[in-house]
Amino acid sequence: MTIASTANRKQYDGNGVTTVFSFPYKFIEDGDIIVILTEAEDVDAIQTITTHYTLTGAGGESGGNVTMLTAPASGEKLTIYREVDLVQETDLSNQEAYFLEVLEDSLDYITMAVQQQKEEIDRCVKSSVV
Repeated sequence: MTIASTANRKQYDGNGVTTVFSFPYKFIEDGDIIVILTEAEDVDAIQTITTHYTLTGAGGESGGNVTMLTAPASGEKLTIYREVDLVQETDLSNQEAYFLEVLEDSLDYITMAVQQQKEEIDRCVKSSVV
């Protein structure tokens, strides 16, 4: 499968009721997802899996869901994004048989890392090219 979206984050407004929030982008493992709750006073609090939320969908092509144990209140924002480690762990040996899925998963991982870097760069102050 391909990575068809250029997005790697979703943001939701809290309403005091909703606890399930979709993350519709592929992620490899639970540790790749960061959840931040921004309180009404613009204070960011990184949420911890199992303490503040549960997560489903790791490894699935269509992402998954973040289920908050306490619904974000009105005036709060929930930001969910993918952050992969910037490593390359696939070792392809010369003249050895391997599944094309292994190669595709490696390319997906590279794409996720590039998207992550682009999203961070897009939030930076930039100067003119000339």
